[in-house]
Amino acid sequence: MKRHRFVVKQELAAGTLEVGDSGIVRQMARVLRLKVGDQVELADGRGSQALATVVEVLPQSITLEVAQPQFVTQSNRRTVTLYAAIAKRENFEWIVQKATEIGVARIVPLQSARTVKLGIKMDRLRKIAQEAAEQCGRADVPEISEPMAFDVALADPQKPAQNFFFDTSASEHADFSGASTLGIWIGPEGGWTGEEVSAAEAAGCRIVSLGSLTLRAETAATVASFLAVGG
Repeated sequence: MKRHRFVVKQELAAGTLEVGDSGIVRQMARVLRLKVGDQVELADGRGSQALATVVEVLPQSITLEVAQPQFVTQSNRRTVTLYAAIAKRENFEWIVQKATEIGVARIVPLQSARTVKLGIKMDRLRKIAQEAAEQCGRADVPEISEPMAFDVALADPQKPAQNFFFDTSASEHADFSGASTLGIWIGPEGGWTGEEVSAAEAAGCRIVSLGSLTLRAETAATVASFLAVGG
């Protein structure tokens, strides 16, 4: 039987752990109706996970006995940062969810020239990433960076050395072989402007294609993430 998994924003160590996060408490006690003696899996969102046994259920907290944590090394072939132009709320949330499930390490919302919707709720995106990590079995949760303007992102000090900039006009297909850490760039529904493509190329990005078909932004982000992480 598969155990339920929770990402807690607390350091994991062998011994007693009291969880007071209202969302987790509600899920454990009211939705799943866990009882004393039930076992769950805990992760700290940074790569450590442990088996835990419920020892007390209170209205505002759950106490667990935590076994010795283990650090989990992800099996991804590559560490990927996804730079994605902000899309409509539900579409961008979908991008965050799927990128997390695929194994992307960091997600950067981009404000590009043709970005239509700029307002995103960071708390909600981070919650979606946490829930997706729990669902897919990740012990870590991808970093969701604060939104960046396009030119700021090109100068991002955390930007990987190798970057693949997807544009429908490109003739070169993406080839991630030989790269272990990389960035992928996905534009808005209206596409990148010519100035943005030129700026990306000048900044050292490789201008590449995902194929002859024109994909929706959320589809392109998912396909590119999958290929980049393990393709």
